[in-house]
Amino acid sequence: MRFRPCRMALVGIALGACAGTAGPPEYLVVEEYSGDPAAPVFRGYSCLRVGDGSGAGGNGGTAGGAAGGAGAPSFSISEASVGGAADVVVRGQSGTLAERKYDSIFVHSGKVDEFTVTLAPSYVLRLRIWGSSMCSVPDLADAASTPSD
Repeated sequence: MRFRPCRMALVGIALGACAGTAGPPEYLVVEEYSGDPAAPVFRGYSCLRVGDGSGAGGNGGTAGGAAGGAGAPSFSISEASVGGAADVVVRGQSGTLAERKYDSIFVHSGKVDEFTVTLAPSYVLRLRIWGSSMCSVPDLADAASTPSD
C-alpha cells in the first residue's frame, strides 16, 4: 500500500486537518471498512493530529446508511485528541459499541490496531488504526482491497 501526505478523500468519514506545525507532529490514521463480514469494503479514512497537549481535537462521523449504502445500519465514528492521546469511539443506536485510546507510545510503535464491530448479523465495521509522524493516508486505488485478517 502506498501513502501520500495529506491526500484527502470525501468518502466514508469526515477528515481531520493536516496542518503543518513546528516540531515533530504525531498523527493517528484511521481506515474504515464496512459491509459483508466476509469482505468488508473500504469506505474512507481520517487523519487526526495528536500529542500537542492542547486538548484540541477533531471529530469524524459516518452515517451508516450513507457510507454503507441502502439498508446499512446507522453508526458514527468520532475521534478526538485529548492531551497526548487520542480517543476513537464507535456509536450505534444503542450507544457506545467500541472505544479505543491511543497514546504517544502507540503512535510511535509502528503497530497497527485492527478491530471489528458487528453492527448487524450480516454487516460489520472494521477499523485499521496506526500512528504516523506525518498525515499519511492510503492511496485510494490500493486501499480498495479488503484488509487482511
